[in-house]
Amino acid sequence: MTCEDEVDEDLVLSPMVDTDSDEEESPGPQVTVQSRDAEKSVYADLDAKCDKATHPFSSQLERLTHGDPLTDPEQVLSAVDSPDYCIERCHFADLTVAALRRRIMTSRCPLIITGMGSHMAPGSQALGLELLSELLGLDCVVPVRGQGDIKWIEFLERLCHCEQLYLADISVARHYPWLFQHVRIPRYFLHCFSHRTRHQLSMAYDTPALFVGTPGTRSSLHIDQMCSNFWMFLSEGRKHWITFHPDDTKLLSPTLDQEDQIYRFRSLSELEADPEASSSLRKARKIEFTISAGDLLFIPHGTPHEVTNLTATCAISANFFDQSNIKESLEQTARRLAEREPGSERHSNLALILNALEEIDWPDLEEDLSPEDDLPRSGDEMAGCFPCHEPLQWRKAVTFRTP
Repeated sequence: MTCEDEVDEDLVLSPMVDTDSDEEESPGPQVTVQSRDAEKSVYADLDAKCDKATHPFSSQLERLTHGDPLTDPEQVLSAVDSPDYCIERCHFADLTVAALRRRIMTSRCPLIITGMGSHMAPGSQALGLELLSELLGLDCVVPVRGQGDIKWIEFLERLCHCEQLYLADISVARHYPWLFQHVRIPRYFLHCFSHRTRHQLSMAYDTPALFVGTPGTRSSLHIDQMCSNFWMFLSEGRKHWITFHPDDTKLLSPTLDQEDQIYRFRSLSELEADPEASSSLRKARKIEFTISAGDLLFIPHGTPHEVTNLTATCAISANFFDQSNIKESLEQTARRLAEREPGSERHSNLALILNALEEIDWPDLEEDLSPEDDLPRSGDEMAGCFPCHEPLQWRKAVTFRTP
């Protein structure tokens, strides 16, 4: 269940089942908009085909990942029309855990945290496309959105041809647990309530999730289920984000999915082509910005967003719950429960989730913070691991074969 790709299946309450160069930047508010031509530039000057006899990461893939700075410009856009809604940037050294958690309680703006790139892998190389090839194996099967299972080597070859392929929202714990040797969780989000229930929620194993996308692939306009907050660490490539203020959701011509109790949207291109919808769309507070390798992004719950991969990308992301959204999450889950048929599997699953989260008297934010949360930390102290994920890193790597 991640911000880019919402989950349709209900989460269940159960034990884990074995399913076999970031430079420091100065903090400061910044809003950026990416040229539409940049999306096309990554397709230029590619060779016709990757040479199967060589390492799969040739110069073609290098250009796919990094783009062409001469034809891939960024501009700074002033948020004059909506100064209350802007993208903010801050270096982790200037943002304590307590400061971020207090900010989450009051701000509805996205935040980019810089400087975390070299600290998001436990003393080793950060998870990227080349490292994934070594860890997964070229014959390993990966689930691709809309394509089913294909071999990793086939994914790489088709990536070099600029085919639209997206390995999206893949649970690390359930699919490739040995990757936890190279995946860490930002300390800012280790307080997630889904990891603090009396009974282990299976959703604790749904994220973090792996995203690997080719240039031009996107997640269309949507809001995440369960009113969850979201973070993403981009280890490779560049992503273009469009977000809207949560209070302006109804200006985006949504329809209510009664069963899931969540708004569904047409894509932004479809909304812009509809005269009536586009008129309403222009009134919504919007931010366009780009994140690059090494950036850690936070998105508040209830934020409508659309995401496009400008280059080949690799990212780790997760949804989370805390004092800022637990009330709304419980209310939405209760509404979804009321729409399910009593006695059905989905009704039972939702009831288990609701009971597990409701039975705890969650502390207020200030009660939940420790004195250390107000102190600056070194980079190596700014990432960790959830207890339920720690033993998974020692799972032996296996290869999933096609039927």
